[in-house]
Amino acid sequence: MKYIKLCLFIALVLSLNSCNDFKRHREISRILSEVEKDRRAYHRIVGVAGSESEQWKKLDSVMNIATLPELIHISCNHPSPIVRMAMFMHVADKYPHEAVKIAVRKANDFDSVRTLSGCEGSISPLSCARYAELHSYEDFNKRFTNEERESLEKAMVQSPHFEYFVENCGWMIDSIKPKPEYYQFFKEYYNKTKNNNVLMAILKYNKPKDRVLIIDKLKQIVEELNNSDCSWSEARNRFDILDLVAKHPENEFEPYVKQIMTTLFKLNTDVAIKAKKNDEYIMKDEYLIGNSDLYALLAYKKKWAYDLLEAKIKEDIEEVTTNIHDESDYFKPLTDRIRAAFKKGWEDLLNS
Repeated sequence: MKYIKLCLFIALVLSLNSCNDFKRHREISRILSEVEKDRRAYHRIVGVAGSESEQWKKLDSVMNIATLPELIHISCNHPSPIVRMAMFMHVADKYPHEAVKIAVRKANDFDSVRTLSGCEGSISPLSCARYAELHSYEDFNKRFTNEERESLEKAMVQSPHFEYFVENCGWMIDSIKPKPEYYQFFKEYYNKTKNNNVLMAILKYNKPKDRVLIIDKLKQIVEELNNSDCSWSEARNRFDILDLVAKHPENEFEPYVKQIMTTLFKLNTDVAIKAKKNDEYIMKDEYLIGNSDLYALLAYKKKWAYDLLEAKIKEDIEEVTTNIHDESDYFKPLTDRIRAAFKKGWEDLLNS
């Protein structure tokens, strides 16, 4: 009799558990179906006001009732890339080490997905979005172990779709620690694509024979400027290589930096003169003079560099000081003159 009662009790418990599991799975499915209708995967904080997104709140409910294996399965295998990415962001927040495993395991998941964090939206292949999400943590180097970071790098480099990572999160390629087994791959890829982020990765190996690659890139920049062809992507290429030159101002690079900056300043002067003659309004800094340009210009601490900048200050203070921080070591020799010229520029504007 006792045996029969025990069996009935066990059957009742199993039945209740089964019923609870059914309700739980149904609730998870309901929430995920709602998230699937969203246009993008939202971070916790979105919008100008920095409010918590409704999507995040919904998925918090899933985090509370789903098991970890279920969360991993959703992040990896749900049919909707929006759901996969949104769930992954939650897993990365609560279970960061599991998130690394997912990112490595699904390194070739290239369904397109839109994301929104704060006011910044982006669209990229899901695999790249996962990697970018992990790298977005300010404590990335402390949050993950050396082995985990290396596993992310290895999966990225060995992906048959490596080009997606280069196109969508090239800054992570630049951050890869130099390893002998990656060098030849990077060289071959660069020879095919001439991608700047891959070039930065190559130059970390500090091989003398690769210095010619910097000179080749500087020559290319000179040619682009001489053709007056300075699209945003090409300007970004210039910033990358000149940022490197600014940190390593070798003598062999100096003639090219001088030519680049002379041409760049002249192009902006010509545009300003033409606009003034035609009584047209133009955006300042038409040819995108950035910090990297100015840092490379003054890294040599030569008279020609200061003369170029001072001539430009007299012509148009706004163009060359928009992004200058007075405390920068590069600009300390010019700080007083920059301030004086900037003050005069404002006085002229107020009196006009």
